[in-house]
Amino acid sequence: MEKRNNHYIPQFYLKEFLDQRVNPPREPSVWVYDKHQGMLKQKGTHNVANLNGYYDLKLITGAITTVVEDYFSKSIEAPSSAVLKKITNQILN
Repeated sequence: MEKRNNHYIPQFYLKEFLDQRVNPPREPSVWVYDKHQGMLKQKGTHNVANLNGYYDLKLITGAITTVVEDYFSKSIEAPSSAVLKKITNQILN
């Protein structure tokens, strides 16, 4: 299955900036500046800092592979997420 919504800032990092002060049924969100509308907006981390197919790689055959996204997810983001969580917990507790 193709991963299309690739984050150039990992969601685990964005989640450190969540604004918890929301009314149900909204989920906690981050504040972003919409330069086209000139205003601040709240968005969930799944809708921020991403581009469709950002890490897609086109092979000689013309097929698209998600090997780069898969590598980042498993080899970089997962271990980094654990380290950031440990550091954050030590600072906040």
